[in-house]
Amino acid sequence: MKLRHLKSNNANGVFLMKLLSSFTFFCGLLLAPIGTLIADTQDRGFQIAFGAVYDSQLQTDINNDQFNTLRIQIGNDGEMDGTTGDDYVALMEAVFDDLDEKLPLYLQNDLKIVLALYSPPGGFESRTAPSHYAMFSSAALQDEYVDMWVRIACRYRNVVQNGNFVFDLLNEPALNKSRAPEGVPDWNDLLLETISAIRAVDEESCAEYPETSVTLSEVDEDPVTLETVDIMVKSLYGDYNKLRALPIITDTNIIYSYHFYPNPSYQAAGFGTDPFSESRPSAKSIKNKLLKPLALFFKQQKVRYKNGKAGNYPPRLNVGETAVSSCASGSSQYLDDVLAFIERDDKEAENFYRLDECKTLTNRKQKKKCRRKKKKAKKNKRQRWLLTADDVEHESWTFHGIYEAKIWDPRYSCTEDGEFYLTGNSERYDVLRKYFSRNE
Repeated sequence: MKLRHLKSNNANGVFLMKLLSSFTFFCGLLLAPIGTLIADTQDRGFQIAFGAVYDSQLQTDINNDQFNTLRIQIGNDGEMDGTTGDDYVALMEAVFDDLDEKLPLYLQNDLKIVLALYSPPGGFESRTAPSHYAMFSSAALQDEYVDMWVRIACRYRNVVQNGNFVFDLLNEPALNKSRAPEGVPDWNDLLLETISAIRAVDEESCAEYPETSVTLSEVDEDPVTLETVDIMVKSLYGDYNKLRALPIITDTNIIYSYHFYPNPSYQAAGFGTDPFSESRPSAKSIKNKLLKPLALFFKQQKVRYKNGKAGNYPPRLNVGETAVSSCASGSSQYLDDVLAFIERDDKEAENFYRLDECKTLTNRKQKKKCRRKKKKAKKNKRQRWLLTADDVEHESWTFHGIYEAKIWDPRYSCTEDGEFYLTGNSERYDVLRKYFSRNE
């Protein structure tokens, strides 16, 4: 039926407009999310103890290894417990001064810099698992925490302009509910307050805070501001199983993060346990542990997005830390399996298909299997997570860590007796380089 024939009849014209409007709306629902579903991993790098590395060494490693991201823990683990008020500010300012000496090197190499707050005011009230930060027992310390993030935002507001900075609000939020007094805000309330405080920073609010002397050699035409700088949030203890407990966040420049430790005793082999005492978990078991909770988080965010309660879909996802000891059996293969999952290399397999693309499959057996799986997922509540499992993607990850504890440092290997020795190039390092080579 041609459009010019319909235009001659007003009733038909109205019908056509309604039809086109409905069709456009339907296509928008169908196609708009698909355009943003696959967020291929873009940034890969290291978590570092920046005070323990010489510039020349870091420059050499950047050139050789092709990592493009540094996650920097801001704080002082040995001195933070019980440190508050002016003493806390002085502790953190000393860290910032050290960081500012390194910033020019990071910036000239166009590295993405994730500033992860490691030391909140008061540090730990208890380090016994489940650990507990003092600020979750004190509203006054929470005020100091928010003020510290305003201080950080003011200090670095001019070097965030090229989009190379990410503010990671807290390394691993430690809140033991049995220790938290009634009436003190929890992590969800505090992170929302902190995001709002960073977004509201202006010239007036920065008047009393020092600013870094580091400057950018050139600034993008459309610079990033504190209103748009990426902010990274984690659930309690950085646990991927707790991502769904995070509050509704409508801000569009939020990165959700977690720490990748699904096999903690294996991954920390040699630290309080005998070296090589546990067998390596399989790639399938890694995927089985991670994919469902992540898919359920994506499902939650998809519903929130459709209801106008989430800034975007799919949510931007990051692995803040992943690691495996060189004293773990088959550690290099385990690391390879972990990174392959994070980067969703399974989607490159010939037999991979998305549940929302059943109609497009040309293989009849695959199409039939896809339809059956999709139908089952829709009918069975326990299987509905499969509907968003294909959407799970990570935009970035960092390995913990280099230039610090020998147990994690990929430059070190482990003897049968659990002794670490410097090789400069372990099998784990070879795995990391393989994935770093994907950086553009």
